[in-house]
Amino acid sequence: MPDGWIVSRFGGDEFVILCPATEDPGPAVAALSEVLRATFRIDGLDLRVGGSTGIARARPGMSGVDLIREADTAMYRAKEDGRGGWAEFDDQMQAMVVERLGIEAELRGAVARGELVLHYQPLVNLRTGRTTGVEALVRWQHPTRGLLSPAAFLSVAEDTDLIFEIGAWVAAEAARRTAAWRAAGSPSRVSINVSAAELLRTDVVDTVARAIAEAEADPGDLMVEVTESAVLTDIEATVLQLEGLRALGVGVALDDFGTGFSSLSHLRQLPADELKIDRTFVAGLGLDPVCDAIVTSVITLAHAVGLEVVAEGIETEEQRSHLAGLGCDLGQGYLLGRPVADPQRLSAVTPR
Repeated sequence: MPDGWIVSRFGGDEFVILCPATEDPGPAVAALSEVLRATFRIDGLDLRVGGSTGIARARPGMSGVDLIREADTAMYRAKEDGRGGWAEFDDQMQAMVVERLGIEAELRGAVARGELVLHYQPLVNLRTGRTTGVEALVRWQHPTRGLLSPAAFLSVAEDTDLIFEIGAWVAAEAARRTAAWRAAGSPSRVSINVSAAELLRTDVVDTVARAIAEAEADPGDLMVEVTESAVLTDIEATVLQLEGLRALGVGVALDDFGTGFSSLSHLRQLPADELKIDRTFVAGLGLDPVCDAIVTSVITLAHAVGLEVVAEGIETEEQRSHLAGLGCDLGQGYLLGRPVADPQRLSAVTPR
């Protein structure tokens, strides 16, 4: 960097560069990218790294904290647009920041106010057509905006401590629901989703165990779903959590399988009962030979190691028929049933 520019490590793998205002930041970004494109030899290995850059411009009266926050926001936009690029903070990003802050403020206390609800989407046996369980999906009954899907608020929750409160509520509500269904004579397995933040920063086993105890639920009626990418963030710590859940009698499912990295090499290490094929592969069945080959291989592999297979996002009869022909065990998607809030609609659910 030119003389007078301040380069500092801000934390983790993030660096902050403070420099005089320049009309065109392109040359500085290009110089940074050129440095990062070099090969670094460490412990006998040739390593290459990359970087995404966010740029913010100081304004009169602006604090250093605000300047760094805007640069950080721009950096994440650069990552979303494709790693290795750069983005500059603008009015559109400012509007997004304000909106996210508003969502965070309104989301705080939503659990206490009883604004969160669970909707249940059936999982169907592709051979018999019978419903074998449901997945619990959280919704926010916003007082003015109506019913909001997870896409409207869950990313904000995951970026804050709110995800822990919401996750604990989901576990408690799902356990209460399974206990009620079992008491009514129609037991059903309910799957709940656990985020990467919950796996790494909370004791998921304790949260689920407490939910089961308070509801007097059967542990076998619960299934915890974790995404493959979340598992691979810290595989050793995650394995301990998953083993603890299975020791409780709770099932474990690997969600969005095929979208992460090193899936096959890690699969043998993961204590799981079920594997869920990501919807992107299901959408390509019969249209893309690569998707056909991947789905066929995943089903064969999962069965070989004793896992059941669920296909997500089934929307056509052709997809359902294709998956059934490949030996896929269970299916989920709009063709088979949309998420519903009314538990009476699930009275026909039968246990596996």
